[in-house]
Amino acid sequence: FSVILQLSWGALLALLLLVQPFYLLSVFWPWCESEIAEKCQLPVGECSVKVCATGQWCTIISMLECVLMHTYAWPDAFEGVRDVLWAHVVVPADSFRSA
Repeated sequence: FSVILQLSWGALLALLLLVQPFYLLSVFWPWCESEIAEKCQLPVGECSVKVCATGQWCTIISMLECVLMHTYAWPDAFEGVRDVLWAHVVVPADSFRSA
């Protein structure tokens, strides 16, 4: 059962990453902006929705994390997926972009 749950959360994450990041950001931005700014080391108010949706993996992953944290109890099955994303997608992509 836990494998199915992990796969379903992975599928949900993939869907959220691929489908309408602008919509997600515009809807949840007012509640999540300060959390994202802190996590991604950005000044609050200086990262527009458009820039965040297209320019930085950190903001996209942080938005998904914020949405899930505030919408549902954070599922244990998702922890591994989140750790992999932060280690292999967000940090290398943002490091490469800022270099």
